[in-house]
Amino acid sequence: MRSTSVLAIPSALIQCSGLADLTRLEFKLWWKLIGFIQNDRAIQTTSKGIVLKVPAKELIEAGEEDRRGLLKRLNKLSTITLEANLDNRDNNANLWRIGLKLVSEYEVISSSPDIEINIGSRFYEAVRDHNTFARIKSAALFEMTGCKYASRIYALIRDKINQDYQQWVISYDNLRMLLQVKQGTYDKFSDFRVRVLDAAVAEVNQLSELDVSWRKSLTFKNQVREITFEWSLKPIEVARKVDRALSYSRISRGKSQDTVYVQSDNVRQALRYLEGADIYTRIEWAKRYVELGFGPETPAMTHTDNLKLWVDERIAALMSSEDTL
Repeated sequence: MRSTSVLAIPSALIQCSGLADLTRLEFKLWWKLIGFIQNDRAIQTTSKGIVLKVPAKELIEAGEEDRRGLLKRLNKLSTITLEANLDNRDNNANLWRIGLKLVSEYEVISSSPDIEINIGSRFYEAVRDHNTFARIKSAALFEMTGCKYASRIYALIRDKINQDYQQWVISYDNLRMLLQVKQGTYDKFSDFRVRVLDAAVAEVNQLSELDVSWRKSLTFKNQVREITFEWSLKPIEVARKVDRALSYSRISRGKSQDTVYVQSDNVRQALRYLEGADIYTRIEWAKRYVELGFGPETPAMTHTDNLKLWVDERIAALMSSEDTL
């Protein structure tokens, strides 16, 4: 996308509620639209209000042949009303919250490559208000599509870094609320740990400039009450390597282009192990990959090319931690 490589997201929008029902791609679209809103060239003020004019190809995901999937996501966003604490009184028990709509309506003209999206005026003002904001690398953010909670944890931690936090201690219940994990989903902490925390942190560590870890900091009667996040910035040479990897086109929309796979030594080692493993071992790890929320299972596990489609830094790190490699 042509918007800035760094998004300055107000804390109010990072800590908003109302996005729990969004899928990974819908949430990714939400972030992308915020990026375009921050690009003055994409915004027009018309008789219809504030209009975001975006080339459809900038929003269509890999593998989509037309706009139908995008239109379904826009329609979903048009039904969402966020609740955000616009005055940022984070420590006030009686927070003043206001409802915000990102997409008021949208219009598709068949002969035009662009999509026009009416943006709610209060949402537009909230995005443009940078009094308290987190600086987020858009290249990393838009690549976080394996676990739907990865981009949220990344944004929340960047927000804490902006506020000069050295670590972040949060109650388990509040963390679930901020990550917008629906009630009845991953209620057991063991499930929450695998599907949310471990999966999201692994993706953040792979794709961003941060090295993040977490630990249980308070338990009571075998129940987790508080979680502590700690982080550090990757060494500059490592961060640049990550940025270069993200600059490759991992998603090729043109048939004449080839997908570029960026593999670390750890990933190559995992591939070598699986290439020599029996089919049952391959299927076991493919299912583990799906259970962690990283992506769809590859059917033909006997083919080497298919192994490369799902073996990445996240699953390779897990395999290494369990002394498989």
